[in-house]
Amino acid sequence: MSDVSLTAAVRQNLLSLQNTTDLINRTQNRLSTGLRVANAIDDPVKFFQAKGLQDRASDFEEKKTGIDQGISTLSTATDAIVAIENLVQQLKGLATNAKSATTDAEVANIITQFNDLRTQINNLTTDATYQGLNLVAGTGSVLEVNFSNDTGSVLTVNSIDVTVKTNGLDIAQLTQGTQSINFNQAFISGGTLSGEGNLLASAGGGLDAANPVHDTITVSVGGQTTTIISAGDTFTLAYDGITFTVDVYTSKTAAGNLSASYVTAGTYAIGTTIEFAVVTGMISGQSGGSGFSAQTAGTGLSAGINRFSVLGSGGMGVFKLTGTSLQVTETDAKRTIGIGFTTELNGRITNLDSALTTLRSRTQTLGANVAVLQTRLDFTKDYVNTMTAGAGKLTLADLNEEGANLLALQTRQQLGIQSLAFAGQSEQSILGLFR
Repeated sequence: MSDVSLTAAVRQNLLSLQNTTDLINRTQNRLSTGLRVANAIDDPVKFFQAKGLQDRASDFEEKKTGIDQGISTLSTATDAIVAIENLVQQLKGLATNAKSATTDAEVANIITQFNDLRTQINNLTTDATYQGLNLVAGTGSVLEVNFSNDTGSVLTVNSIDVTVKTNGLDIAQLTQGTQSINFNQAFISGGTLSGEGNLLASAGGGLDAANPVHDTITVSVGGQTTTIISAGDTFTLAYDGITFTVDVYTSKTAAGNLSASYVTAGTYAIGTTIEFAVVTGMISGQSGGSGFSAQTAGTGLSAGINRFSVLGSGGMGVFKLTGTSLQVTETDAKRTIGIGFTTELNGRITNLDSALTTLRSRTQTLGANVAVLQTRLDFTKDYVNTMTAGAGKLTLADLNEEGANLLALQTRQQLGIQSLAFAGQSEQSILGLFR
């Protein structure tokens, strides 16, 4: 059976109608997807240019999240420092109040509050963690924020230490003292001494010059006014569990003997340094005699006395003291305070002022880094938008234009159908010849 023969006019109308239908389908697809270039077939050059821009925008979108989280991490650190600054201000207020305290109970209450607040500083630094990263506790943590895939485009922020430890704000505890003489250093380490005995006669239970121990202790005078130390007074100097009892005498006994360790009575100005020796192991088995009560650990001789004499029932023993002095060194910066310890408290207030200066400086440093990150975040947002818009210019369809195209193509399609109908009518007219 042979194919149906169509006239050239009918075939032309059919071809035009098919092309119009294809254009309508393409236009409807653009309207539904919003894309003029949906794949490489539509326009290979524009498609791959747009894909490159979209890929780069996607990379920076990921970096934008990291930058935003970096800002949150630094904001956590700065918030913590501001809170710690408030605590240090409170510590300074307590130290100032302690200067005007009039009773030991007031001092004790202030010390308790001071040390409790001091503990809260460390607690706060520990809590200031964001997603496992702590920038204020001195743990060595490092914040790294990448701005792009370029390895050199990165911001590194090292952690700081705003704890009360020595490497941080260096805020020591307060401990209460009971007298206006207090240790001016942190701890005491022993020295050595050789004893040179000159036994004039037998001395009761005997003398032990083989293993004497001699240390020199340094203390300082505190308070608001000049301290008067009178004969008969007794001072108990305590530091970290080490206790020394020192009696006050006007001088040695007439016989050149010491009835106990002593500091010379007199008037001492604020800040005066007093040195006195501690001698232990000098007497063994002392029994009887007069003019001397047995030495015990924690008692001592005043500075400058280099001979120790004992009057026993059998005679007198004289020992010459030689050797190295005890070394007093600063370590933990602890101090004892009591009523009127203005000098010590002024030093503590100065220390707290220094801590406030440190906090403000470190807040500025972290704040500058926050500003850098915020600037990069704003740039990244704008850059991503620019690249996305550029990709859109290459691939997005103009919906107004495509809508007008669809209307025109639909009109063309209707005209094509009508034209095809006219062509069919002309061929049907031949049937009239057979009527």
